[in-house]
Amino acid sequence: MTTLYEISKDILAIMQEIEEDYDPLATDQMDITSRFDSLQIKFNDKIENICKYIRDLETDDLKIRAEAVRLAMLADSKKKTAERLKNYVSSILQVQWIDKLELDIFKLSFRPSQVLEIIDEALVPDTFKEKIVTESIKIDKNKIKEYIKSSNDLPVPWVQLINKKNLQIK
Repeated sequence: MTTLYEISKDILAIMQEIEEDYDPLATDQMDITSRFDSLQIKFNDKIENICKYIRDLETDDLKIRAEAVRLAMLADSKKKTAERLKNYVSSILQVQWIDKLELDIFKLSFRPSQVLEIIDEALVPDTFKEKIVTESIKIDKNKIKEYIKSSNDLPVPWVQLINKKNLQIK
């Protein structure tokens, strides 16, 4: 099968032949004209087929992107359901005052953690803020936790430490 490049090259060669010595009444010139017409048809067919292939690729791209969005939504739904079930089990265990539970396959236990909640961002000193490239400010909660621990639990009015229990399933 000839490529578009080869067809284009043959068309240019015939055009050069025609430019050099074209006589519409000569019989060999009629052969050149029919070859040119034949190549022009092949050229148009090849271009049309390439355009069809481009359209197929664009359609495939849209389908793949739509499927990626659908899969991302499905993954997010699964993640939220798992988190909701984990919170459900956690709340039931806490109501029953169960800190550890060993089952046939799983071991459930709680590990303590602390979450820092910013009460008023405006009151947070600049030493705990860092600028982000987007010109918004990000507060470094780890630095604040270290500051609170190193200041011998002096009251800090602009934050509070919240003790939490996080369920671990092993």
